[in-house]
Amino acid sequence: MSSRSPSETHKLLVVIIFLVFAAFSNWAALAYIHDFVGREALPDIIFGIVSEQKWALKVGDAMVMLCVTFLVLLVFFHQERLILLRRTFFIVGCLYTMRTISLLCTQLPSGYVNNNSQCRARMNRSSMSWDSLALRILQQTIKLGFQDVDDKMLCGDLLFSGHTISMVISSLTIGYYLPHSHKSLRFTMASRSLQVCAMGINMDRNDMYGG
Repeated sequence: MSSRSPSETHKLLVVIIFLVFAAFSNWAALAYIHDFVGREALPDIIFGIVSEQKWALKVGDAMVMLCVTFLVLLVFFHQERLILLRRTFFIVGCLYTMRTISLLCTQLPSGYVNNNSQCRARMNRSSMSWDSLALRILQQTIKLGFQDVDDKMLCGDLLFSGHTISMVISSLTIGYYLPHSHKSLRFTMASRSLQVCAMGINMDRNDMYGG
């Protein structure tokens, strides 16, 4: 790998700070809006035909991890891994910043058959406190935004899926940055990644909307 000037390292550090701030803002937004999102699912024709697929909760998380694993392998073996990281982190940071805005502006109720059994209890205004909000944010931070599907979850992040961001960015980055000298491998990894991500997005949709 070619040597990097201090300015290149500084750019990467700035982008990492930006990404951390964007991710943290997502977790804070979700922790806040959970108490304001309704619990009655919106009517939908497709949801009335296709029953809720609870198994898709864990499959959706597994698909995300598989897509991200492909991306990590690409970064590890790529000659210009620092440039790749900087560009990918910047794009993800921008998307998560827009997701924070979306979370605060458009809170949609979850589409589960019984939202009260899937979502944590809401706090009323009199019982809300900074300590409770900070605890929610800390829990999200420790789990890097993932929620325990076997336990009740924070609800309200349906319109702009974090799972979809991870899978789409992984597949597009692999398809773009895999070296041209490895055309067969490039086609195989990119196509497999796209297939996995397409399946994962579908699972994620089932996960969130119950259909």
